Amino acid sequence: MVWIIAECVRLGLKCDVDTSGALINMYGKCGYRNHVMVGNPLVHMHAKSGSLEDAWKAFSGMIFRDIVTWNNMISGFSHHGLG
Repeated sequence: MVWIIAECVRLGLKCDVDTSGALINMYGKCGYRNHVMVGNPLVHMHAKSGSLEDAWKAFSGMIFRDIVTWNNMISGFSHHGLG
């Protein structure tokens, strides 16, 4: 399931709120809602595409954050002139 998000990032596609919401719901139903392997690609995808508000929502919704999570968020802010 994570490969969907990874491919969106790799191709530079911007995932809209409806699509990312559907992905989050799908992961939640499978029990992976708070897993870093799901949260990190979501944060990365939104931050890279410039949707920093959605990146922040994904970031703040994660219970566990690792160095990759923080790096994705900080890099997103920096890349878009806010860091």
